[in-house]
Order: sequence, then C-alpha cells, then structure tokens
Amino acid sequence: MTTTDRSERLDGGSIVWAAALLIVAALCWAGNYIAGRAIAGHVPPAGLAVGRWLVAVLLLVPLAWPHLRRDLGVMAPRWRYMLLMGVLGAGVFGTLQYAALQYTTATNGGLISASSPVMIALAGALMFGDRLLPRQIAGLALSMTGAVVIAAKGDWANLAALRLDVGDLMILATLVSWGIYCALLRHKPMVHWASFTLGLFAVALVGNIPLAAFEHVSGRPLLATLPTALAVLYTGVISSVIGFLAWNRGVEIIGAARAGVFLNLIPIFTVLLAVLLLGETIRTFHFVACALVFSGLWLATTARAPGGRAVGS
Repeated sequence: MTTTDRSERLDGGSIVWAAALLIVAALCWAGNYIAGRAIAGHVPPAGLAVGRWLVAVLLLVPLAWPHLRRDLGVMAPRWRYMLLMGVLGAGVFGTLQYAALQYTTATNGGLISASSPVMIALAGALMFGDRLLPRQIAGLALSMTGAVVIAAKGDWANLAALRLDVGDLMILATLVSWGIYCALLRHKPMVHWASFTLGLFAVALVGNIPLAAFEHVSGRPLLATLPTALAVLYTGVISSVIGFLAWNRGVEIIGAARAGVFLNLIPIFTVLLAVLLLGETIRTFHFVACALVFSGLWLATTARAPGGRAVGS
C-alpha cells in the first residue's frame, strides 16, 4: 500500500493534524524570508548561516544519534553525494537566500519562491528525463515569466536593458539549487531522515565557516548583539528544526503528493508577514506576477498523464 493509499484511509482528525503541521512548516519557512530581510545590513549572510546550522546541528544530534550510529556505514561510502546535497539543499540555498535579502524585499523573495515546484519539475526533466507534458511546459513558462516581472520591477524597459534586480536574480539562483537538490533526492541513501538531515546540516555548517571567516576579515564580523542572537535562534530553531520536523511528520501522515500543495502557502505567508512586520508595500506588478506564477502552478500541477492520472501522483 502506498503512502497516498494510506492517507486516503485516514480519519478526519489525522488529516486536520497533518494540515496543521504543514501550515506550521510553511509559516516557519516564510518567516525565514522575514528574518533575512529584517537583519539585512546588520548580520552578514554567511555568519548568520554558520550560527543557524550550528544551532540546528546541536538540537538535532540527540534526536539523530541513535539512528546515525546505524546509518553511518551506509552514508560514509556515499560521501560525495552527501557533500553535494548538503551544499545544494542547505549551504547554497540558505546562504544565498540571506545574501539576496540584503538587496531585495521579503515580498519579492516570497513571490519568486512560488515558482519552486515548477523549478523542481524542470530539474527532474533536464537531469533524469522526467516527462513534461505540454501543460506543464506552459505552466513553467508562466511561472518563470512572473518571476522575471518581479526582477524587472514590472518595467519592461528594465528587462530590455537587462537591468534586473540582483537580489531577485539571486533568489532565482536559490531555486535552481533547490530544484537540483529535490531532483537528486530520488538517489537518497536508505537511512533514517534524521541521520540524513544531520549530515546535510553538518555539511552546510562546515562549508559556511570559510565564507564567514572571509566576511570577518573583510570588515563584516558576526557581532554579539540582540538582533544577531534573535536571527540565529529563529533560523536555527524555527526555520530549520521545527519547520523540518513539522513538514516531515505531515508528509508521513498524508503523503508527499498532498503535502506539496502546502508549499504554496509560503509566498502568501511571506507577503502577509512582510506587510505586517516590515511595512513593505504591495505594488501593481506584484499582483500581475502573482497571477502569472500561480496560474503556472495550477497548469503544471493539474496536468494529467494518459489514463487520467495526475502527473507526479
């Protein structure tokens, strides 16, 4: 019996509990954009990343340790894979996101990130030959157009002159990294998720130390201030550990296919939090871009393979 089959037999209480967990995860990850933007100019990106992954590793070790002792023999021979996944899924994605938020708004970052599911589908198609139906291709084109509208600030003159916002382009780069990471998950070692995640967090931590050292000698040290402490605690505890635990438990209950829909809450929560907490302003091009991105997502996720089966189900 598949995960989806099991989820269809769940009672209403289990489904509500799973939905609550997945909403919490989306809210935690939306808050990561808010935290990154709030400390822009005060906390250096790589320094924040080192603090984040250090806190996450310390919190995850007690949970992962019983499984890690058993799984280490499986992961060690595949250290190249673990290194690549840690760099793509945690190192590059997290640090580049914080760097991007030094230059762009949380609203822009959140809306651009809405195209993440389509980027994952594209990575699977390019790397492993996953079939993309015409409807999915159209959805990809619409979503990416929406992201470009944001990067061009709704002004096609900026696009024609290649005057795109560097922060928004960096957010797009994080989605490329995340798409490749998700596509490569099909080759994940058969180990406990806590062991695997701890390995990714450890790679991200070690990989960011040289970058943080470079920031330090370049005059951007990680200062022991209240904003620094709050940012490190939020990103390490809430965005990393709680968000991940809530997401994985929700997926266990209702299955990955149904859980994926909840990722669409991240840009919505991000925009709402950015307006409420950061005082950011919603402009007309945001609505245009949002319509393009979500129309593209609808096309891509409702595409059906021959026989009436939803693609990816």
